[in-house]
Amino acid sequence: MTKFLANTALFLTIIFLPFLVIEGIVTYKLRNNFVVTLHSDWHTLEGHNSDVLFIGNSRVWTHIDPVAVGYHIGANCEDLAQDGQSVNMLWWKFKEYTKHNKKPKEIYVQADPAFLRICSELYRPHRFRSYMFMDRYDIGPLKQLKGYKPYYKYMPMLAIGKQSVQFITNRTDNIIGLDTSKGFAAHGGMWVEGGDTWSRPGDLRFVNDGSIDYLDSFKNYAEQQGIKCYFIFTPVSYPTYSQMSNSMEYKQVLSEHGINVVDFNDARYDDSTLFSNHMHLNAKGVNVFMQQLLSDTTLFRTFRK
Repeated sequence: MTKFLANTALFLTIIFLPFLVIEGIVTYKLRNNFVVTLHSDWHTLEGHNSDVLFIGNSRVWTHIDPVAVGYHIGANCEDLAQDGQSVNMLWWKFKEYTKHNKKPKEIYVQADPAFLRICSELYRPHRFRSYMFMDRYDIGPLKQLKGYKPYYKYMPMLAIGKQSVQFITNRTDNIIGLDTSKGFAAHGGMWVEGGDTWSRPGDLRFVNDGSIDYLDSFKNYAEQQGIKCYFIFTPVSYPTYSQMSNSMEYKQVLSEHGINVVDFNDARYDDSTLFSNHMHLNAKGVNVFMQQLLSDTTLFRTFRK
């Protein structure tokens, strides 16, 4: 009986030892702000203390250069983004940010129709899995989304999967330089969809699913904290913008909620050389947009002399 118990204990030790080792490595790396993949950065939000936050998905972090903005207005600026996600996810990330930083003076929140929809799943859930095991971080509402599995809490190999190799080898899929660029990286390529598709964009449609309430949350929080809050619609290709199927409904719902959106779309963006696809500017397009953004005297009023 004693031998059986000893063998059983040895067997369990052999089974669980890799789990414990991996847990130790992951915990150590996260405590040292290792970011395993793009926007798996919720654990690194402490101590940023930015004066200006630009909040949104890829049409913020690939369109707005906060270093250039900061140089222009003399302030510390940052893109707070989550690739592929929508307004509810960014509200949660913003709230996490506010727990660990002084309040910003101005926030700029993406408010275009493609962003205004309630996200029901963890887009590319591997970007969140290192937070799931043993409830290492309070991911709160993220547990309600598709892609989260309750058993991840106790099964690190299933939760982290092949990312464990990246933690062990210190290999990251994150975009190099996001830390020094304050979260910005432009799309590098030129128009990739072919000239014949320029006039036939995909459907850009506003979905009235209650997502506007999250803009209300941003606005109300900003008013309570004395923060200037702006809502922005960064450029999409002009064919996409001009063919938006229910633009009147979009504008009407915004008006009913008292949401004023600074819309940067105009005919200057009827130029495929400024885009890598219909929804994203390339580096050349970013230069055009940044000039437009910085020349708008209704913005950054806290810092203008």
